[in-house]
Amino acid sequence: MTKGVKHSWANASQNTLLVGGKAFDVAQATEDEILAKIKALPGGFSDRTRIHTRLSYDINGQGGVHEQKAYEAEKAYFSNGDLKDLGLSIEEYYAAAKAYEDAGDLMPAANMYSLAGQRYLTYPKNAYVNGHFYSERAIACFDRAIELHQRQGHSDFMYRDQDKLYEALAETVLLYRTQQPDSGAVVPLDEALRKENYYYQRMGEVSEAVVATARRIQGILDKSAARVEQKEFGISDTQPIGTDNVSQCVALMVGCKPDGADNYTVALAHIDYETDVSGIRQMIGAMPEGKKQVRIVGARFDQDAKSKNNLARVVAELALHNVDIISSSVHQGDYGASAVVVDPKDFSIKEACAMGDSRLARAACAHPLLTSDGMHPMRKAFDFTHSDERLPILLDAHVVGKIQSNYLGQGWAKRYKEMKKAGLTDLALSGHFIQGMLDEYREAFNAIHTYAQERYAKSFVDKMPSFPLYIGPNALTYNQQLLDCIVGMSKQEWSQSGLELPAQR
Repeated sequence: MTKGVKHSWANASQNTLLVGGKAFDVAQATEDEILAKIKALPGGFSDRTRIHTRLSYDINGQGGVHEQKAYEAEKAYFSNGDLKDLGLSIEEYYAAAKAYEDAGDLMPAANMYSLAGQRYLTYPKNAYVNGHFYSERAIACFDRAIELHQRQGHSDFMYRDQDKLYEALAETVLLYRTQQPDSGAVVPLDEALRKENYYYQRMGEVSEAVVATARRIQGILDKSAARVEQKEFGISDTQPIGTDNVSQCVALMVGCKPDGADNYTVALAHIDYETDVSGIRQMIGAMPEGKKQVRIVGARFDQDAKSKNNLARVVAELALHNVDIISSSVHQGDYGASAVVVDPKDFSIKEACAMGDSRLARAACAHPLLTSDGMHPMRKAFDFTHSDERLPILLDAHVVGKIQSNYLGQGWAKRYKEMKKAGLTDLALSGHFIQGMLDEYREAFNAIHTYAQERYAKSFVDKMPSFPLYIGPNALTYNQQLLDCIVGMSKQEWSQSGLELPAQR
């Protein structure tokens, strides 16, 4: 047991935590005993609606022969770096795909087309051979794989290949964009422009498809449910609320039914391993008085240290409150739930993906991608018991700096390259969310910039791109208060804030 977790549990009162309606003395339990107790609770879901396809088939016939040869050539390439082996692996994957397809084995055929496409993208140089870039050949492979996935209803595999298709399209657009008539271009300018526009248009279509598929494979789509993103919590007594993409994370739901109320007041938090769990106190403190029940979903991988520790941190914090953990769906690996919606009518949960989307919700998805490493406080996204609007998001100086230096004012191509450089995965989704963040940022900055120009010295206004900023509903009001606060800061406060002091104020 980690020392920090032991300290938290040891400071909990002995009988403040109920598990399945029975008192549990966490101060005397080991971490493994605590987690085993939580895992033994019922899952809470009435039925499962996610799509999970096991990749399992017999490697036999001509398809199996070619597949084995492809694996051997691929292994040789990654061992010696010989491009001939890479080319051979592609040839064999493609031959395996055709053989499996001819035999009516669509699952392995789709997998072989996908692997051939991935190997085309492995080439260190995206060469132009026989009228096509390697990335264009990858596009054809992924297109065929996706078509076969659709015929079988394997949306989870389709999502994987849609994301790779997006990357292949992006790499192709970049190459056609760089073709210049005076630089020995291998493609005539008019053809390069036509293909660039065609593949760029496809990128937008694939990006939208990826978002839809990524959500559907996690559960049925619930358009009535408001979304809670990573490091956020939301509260409602009327509208269902939900979250998704829960892997190492924990989706924590708390329900309380005040005397005389028809509905529960429910709270939902999406807690990743960089979320300060002390925010659970704020969330519970914002709910009505009375008995509180808890449901837990996530922490899917019991052999993953972050997953296990994240669950332990949440339980340790719950031990400080008078709650009863009544259900949990944790440590179930690939079959575990990654999306959940909770209904205030009866505090029931279902495996579903909240679709109450908005541009601010997309920006909230992007926010964790841009934050600095380390613990971050949990942010209240909304409290529908007081207002039907989402609350503005405060972008600190670190996030604003990333937006200004890496993304704002740059074309799509540079943003794409920056996302790859930053090591972001799921590029189609990341690009979709970051675009939402940029749109919200521009709108909020332009509004407060106009306000500032009418009131403050130019030397101060010129420094505003380095200031923290609120985005979202009523952002202007929040930013006016924030700006007025910054104006009143002393030199020492400026120094401590990390902001650059203007030459004159």
